[in-house]
Amino acid sequence: MTTQTSHPWAARLQAILLVLLMAMPYIQRVNRLFPESPLWGSEPPPPRPVLSVTNWFNGSFSPASERYMAYKIGFRGHGVKLQNQINYSLFRRATGTKGTPITLGREGWIYETEYVKRYVSRAGMHAADRARFVADVKALQQALQKRGILFALVIAPSKAEIIPDYLPAAIIAEREARQAPNAYELLIKPLQKSGIRVIDGHAYFKELHEQGVPDLFPRGGTHWSYAGCFRFARHLIEQLQPALPDALRLPELSEGPRLPAQGTDRDLASILNLFVCDARDDLLPYPDMVGEPLPMAQRPDILLVGDSFVFTLCDALNRARVARQTDLLYYFRRIYNYPTEDVERYLLNHVSYAGPVLHPNEFDWERYLMNRELVLLEINEIMLPDGGWGFVPHALAYLRSLPPVE
Repeated sequence: MTTQTSHPWAARLQAILLVLLMAMPYIQRVNRLFPESPLWGSEPPPPRPVLSVTNWFNGSFSPASERYMAYKIGFRGHGVKLQNQINYSLFRRATGTKGTPITLGREGWIYETEYVKRYVSRAGMHAADRARFVADVKALQQALQKRGILFALVIAPSKAEIIPDYLPAAIIAEREARQAPNAYELLIKPLQKSGIRVIDGHAYFKELHEQGVPDLFPRGGTHWSYAGCFRFARHLIEQLQPALPDALRLPELSEGPRLPAQGTDRDLASILNLFVCDARDDLLPYPDMVGEPLPMAQRPDILLVGDSFVFTLCDALNRARVARQTDLLYYFRRIYNYPTEDVERYLLNHVSYAGPVLHPNEFDWERYLMNRELVLLEINEIMLPDGGWGFVPHALAYLRSLPPVE
């Protein structure tokens, strides 16, 4: 009986391949021999660790070095996506999204967890806070009207509130067990009865959803889809036109051919950081906006104030050529200055128009408020208890500091 022995060179080759395999992440980090797989989402890079006697003995150098090396290691994107893919495909878990927690629904639908929490909790609003908010918004509308500035409160819809159909059954059951009205339900009638000009995106989207309109929200996104926002932009224009002065007009729009999909319709699917995601396949094409462009002199100057939903609306209004000049005040913290000429592309590169972070006391009210013909305050329905991030009382305080209008 004979026994086969492996050749010495084969054992050495196996050892060399094993060492190379172990060294590949470091080689990739240094030389970038292969394309990296990009990761989506906000992830600030960890600072480079500083070796000092103090850091060594207080135990902070080792974990800082570990975080830094883990961030810099080669094939990091591939490794993160592989781990996320295993958790997603085998265990139906969304991992690696601590900055924006995600709830996985049925049939590939995904939801931002914060909106799901508000949907379940039915978060209300104290009576005193509601009364103060309604009174302040009405006072702001009246003060702006005296100066020839049209104001409207725009309520953007929540995906979980409009299309809860694909949420896990346990979440729907927990929501149905709570019958208390939420902040939107408590506020909407007092706002409307007080005479405030409210463009109610929740009611509008709810009606469209009940009619079977399919593309209001994407499966893989948290914001209203561009298709849904187009419909809302047209609805918004129809509601505002009768209140504008005769010298100003808003365009009459109809829906044109569909454009290739891009943009925020897959923002949640992207930050899952997967190789394959069933929600990502459901990208809704954008509707083009068809209408005769109005002369610049007939278009209003617009100030948009709002949360992340306002970027999609800004894109839609830009495509419709609604404004002569548009500026956006994001969360009452950062101003975005958009060009005065028409921008042909459908999606604006918002980052390129971003200004510095502002403190409310540093805001240039004369430039951004007093030289407008139209002010739109957009608030997503789940954020109504926040009252507009301080914009309303600060704007009121400024207007009340001015000489009275005759």
